Amino acid sequence: MIIWALMIGSPGNVTTGIQPQLFGYPALGTVSFLLSSVLGLYLVRDIICHGRHR
Repeated sequence: MIIWALMIGSPGNVTTGIQPQLFGYPALGTVSFLLSSVLGLYLVRDIICHGRHR
């Protein structure tokens, strides 16, 4: 649920144009988007590796 909230909120932070910027995008939005992506991939890997997807 927390990862989902980060993924939904990240695009809103990226489009605001606030400072400081990282690669031309707001740093807060960029970091939260990358964090939610890494956590989401970890969650999928954990579910597949531990057999809880059945």
